[in-house]
Amino acid sequence: MAYRTRDLLVRQRTQTIDAPRARLAEQGIVAPVGPAHVSRLAAVVDGDDGALPAAVQDLARLLLDQIAGLSKKVAELDADLPRRASTDDTARRLTTLPGIGPMVIPPKISGVQK
Repeated sequence: MAYRTRDLLVRQRTQTIDAPRARLAEQGIVAPVGPAHVSRLAAVVDGDDGALPAAVQDLARLLLDQIAGLSKKVAELDADLPRRASTDDTARRLTTLPGIGPMVIPPKISGVQK
């Protein structure tokens, strides 16, 4: 369940990142795709140069705060998944295989049901 929850949060974060990118593009502000470039959007939104209407800034800030919250939850799960894998006997055995780690163990193999 933890792995699937993390996957859902990552997909939600991706969708939420795309929202302010699209809305700001309508305002003439273009940023590259991906979570690494969210800081560029935040810098424009937080800027006091008057490039964006106040309503656009407020709504973009709402989305940026949502992205930050989702990123925090994903990071917490990233830290927790290895602990969970180390406490499950099947997962612990599987992680001894080359190329298999706590992030790639399929839920059915680790004994977790959908």
